[in-house]
Amino acid sequence: MYIETQITHAMQLFGCESYPAMDVGDVERAQRCFAAAKRVVDAHRADVASKLREIDDINDRLARVGEENQTVNVRLERPMDVRPTSRGANSQSALNDL
Repeated sequence: MYIETQITHAMQLFGCESYPAMDVGDVERAQRCFAAAKRVVDAHRADVASKLREIDDINDRLARVGEENQTVNVRLERPMDVRPTSRGANSQSALNDL
């Protein structure tokens, strides 16, 4: 909302600055006013586009939060016990325990 107000302000300022130039036929001054206003408006619009992309990225990551947790839970559902047993880590019965 604030940036939209800034864009409107830049356009209004352009009108206030360019009207007197156009009234006397000073095309160069009117073009300079337009170029300055366009730079400001384009910068604000680029900022809005950047923020919208950032919002989309955050929304995408939020949508995947549950999916990531389910994958992790499946992998950690039955962790492997790798502690050595009293029978020795290399014995056949230790391998059968796995």
